[in-house]
Amino acid sequence: MAGMREAMRLIAQPSPQRTAITWAITIIVAGKWIWDSEQENPHWFSERPTIFGTPQASQMDLDELMKNNENIVDKDHQVRWKASKSDGTNPRA
Repeated sequence: MAGMREAMRLIAQPSPQRTAITWAITIIVAGKWIWDSEQENPHWFSERPTIFGTPQASQMDLDELMKNNENIVDKDHQVRWKASKSDGTNPRA
């Protein structure tokens, strides 16, 4: 019963311990939320994060790459490489 009273006092009255507990819970919840989000769709990291083992690389499709390029440079200012009609050994030939 004394443990319950101590817990209720800690919750009910402002204190440095309550502040520390609140920040700890906030950081844990935010970390879990970011972890789950990155597992589903890597945004901050270039690879899907893992705790153990090799990170799993994400695949970026061509449409996503083109969209990123459009955000950086206007479409009419982008440089595109085109394959030459030669035998394929020298792309500048």
